[in-house]
Amino acid sequence: AGLSRVGGNTKLYRNLLNKFAQNQGSALKEIKAALQNNDIELAERLAHTIKGVAGNIGAMGLHSAARDLESEIREKQARVSASTLALIQSNLDIVLDSIRETANKLQRKKSAKSAPGQGESIDRAAVERLLRELTELLEDDDTDAVNTIEKLKEHLQEGSDGWTALSGVEKAVGQYDFEKALELLERVTI
Repeated sequence: AGLSRVGGNTKLYRNLLNKFAQNQGSALKEIKAALQNNDIELAERLAHTIKGVAGNIGAMGLHSAARDLESEIREKQARVSASTLALIQSNLDIVLDSIRETANKLQRKKSAKSAPGQGESIDRAAVERLLRELTELLEDDDTDAVNTIEKLKEHLQEGSDGWTALSGVEKAVGQYDFEKALELLERVTI
């Protein structure tokens, strides 16, 4: 369901999953804290956010549980049942575990592919072209920069300084901090 929402674009879908894991992993803890502080508006907004992003990635069990939580917060204010919170936690754990498992499988698959190794030459012309393209995308605040980062990483040895620096750029793009991404891009050495 989530993949169909992004038109079958697997890279975009993987990025959405990664962002979900980064941004929603502590969501239930934040909701509980808001409820304890009697900040009903914040708790409801956080539940609404989980509901929306869970639906966007196709995590329909979590989407449904978050919808129920949002309704319960709206109706009962800070008196949300423990079973509702437990259901959210259970569904959130399933989604986060699935995202981690998928990321690990993809990482193993990438590692098995032949990446430029020690002593192998890098296509510097292609890398320079991709770096220029990435700079333009970041200057335009364009999230398509993630696709260019993936292409660049294919030219680099995993774990190399350039690969690691690009990972920082990728994280900044995932947080929509294009200014920071541009700043980090200047540190990329090939």
